[in-house]
Amino acid sequence: MSPVVRSRALAVAFWPWPVLAAALFRGLGSLMVVTAAAMWFLPGSQTEADLVIMKLGVSLFFLLSGLTVMMIYDAVPRPTVWFDPVRREVRVLAPGAGGRPMTVSRRSYESLGRVRFDRRSVALYDMDGRLLLRVGLRDVGQRAALRAQLSRLVNICN
Repeated sequence: MSPVVRSRALAVAFWPWPVLAAALFRGLGSLMVVTAAAMWFLPGSQTEADLVIMKLGVSLFFLLSGLTVMMIYDAVPRPTVWFDPVRREVRVLAPGAGGRPMTVSRRSYESLGRVRFDRRSVALYDMDGRLLLRVGLRDVGQRAALRAQLSRLVNICN
C-alpha cells in the first residue's frame, strides 16, 4: 500500500435505513391514511350518532398512525466517521445547525482496544471490550484502505 493512502483521512458514512423497509412503511402509512378517509366515503357507512363518534375516533387514530408510520423512515442527515491517520484518531461528525458538520465524538487510535472487520462492516471496541461503533463499508477498496491504515496502530482481529 502506498504512503499516500495511509496518510489520507478516510470517511465512512453510517448505513441509511434499508430501502425495502422504508418503502414498506410508507406504503402501510399511506394505506392507513386512505382507510381513515374511506370510512366516511364508502357506501353503506352508518350515520347513527353513537357510530359517528366511534368512526371519528377510529378514523383519527388511523390518520395519525398512518402519518407517523410514513414519517418513521424520513431521510435524516446521517453522521460520518473519519479515520484520520495523521492525527491518529477516529472522529464522528454529525450535521449541526445550518448543515455544518460538528464533532460529536473523538477517540485516539491508542484508546481503541481492537477492531473487527466483517465482510460489509467494521466494528471498533474499547479497551474493556465494549462495542463503541459499527459502521458499514461501501466496497472492498474502502475496507482494504481502512485495514491498511489501522494495521500498525490498532489490534485487528477477525
